[in-house]
Amino acid sequence: MKRHIEAWLVGASLATCAVITLAHCGGTSCGNGKKESGESCDKGKLNGVENSGCSTTCEIAALNVAGLQIFVSRLQMESKGYTGALCSDLKAATEHVVLEGPSPADGFTQDWDCSSKNSLSLPDVTPGDYKVTVTLMGSGGTAITKPLSTTATAAKGSSENLAVNFKQTDFLEQDYTGTLFFTPSWGEDSTGCTTAMPEPVTGYGVTLRDANGALVSGMSTFMRKLDGTSAGCFIPGSNGTAEAVAGLPWGHYTISFTGYVGARIAYCGSFDVFNGPSVANPTFALTVPSYDADGGACP
Repeated sequence: MKRHIEAWLVGASLATCAVITLAHCGGTSCGNGKKESGESCDKGKLNGVENSGCSTTCEIAALNVAGLQIFVSRLQMESKGYTGALCSDLKAATEHVVLEGPSPADGFTQDWDCSSKNSLSLPDVTPGDYKVTVTLMGSGGTAITKPLSTTATAAKGSSENLAVNFKQTDFLEQDYTGTLFFTPSWGEDSTGCTTAMPEPVTGYGVTLRDANGALVSGMSTFMRKLDGTSAGCFIPGSNGTAEAVAGLPWGHYTISFTGYVGARIAYCGSFDVFNGPSVANPTFALTVPSYDADGGACP
């Protein structure tokens, strides 16, 4: 009788296994392409394949991927305080972008509208060495810069930047002009003439020299000549009005200030600035230090 009961139990167990998954009968259903109880994933034949995200035991597997960020900028931080130039200022129509690396398999070549796109995110690329090359193109399809390249190694699980910033020296054309805006502060940041410390400024002179050190002549601000001649102390208006030199060839300059109390020099200093190819360049807010007669010569 006992043997009959045991045989009946075995038969019932096999019948039950016929209608439930093998995983619940001591077997496994991992690999059938269906995520079932006890499995974190199941991609069938792709289980265990690199970058499928699922292991041979139906557990989540780390992806062997990296990220890339491509950025394109123009004249950014040519000097401290200069924020960059617009495509329209440079007469740039498109950015010709070429990416080389493990993925996409053949890289890619794209032409971005310069005025509306300057970056691209690629979150899932194969780890490895990448190179991006960018050329700024004019409206006629002619290059206005030399090709500029940046390389980076993208590691698994990380995101790397491929940043391309065009400098003045990268441009094939050099005939741009712009407006240089500046406003001096005396002794401390954002300090005007009458509140300057240790003593108020009654007038100041300014000189401008080009990248070769030559004094800029034949140009002036709306208040004073750029030859160091002393004039009344400039007071910016409530709307942030600054002194301006219009129609100045673009490039790097050294601007020097001498602040006077009467005929005596009380402040002096020199600063590197960049005049960009625009009539709407940023204003250089420059703090001129107090002058120590024993500490060195003024400009």
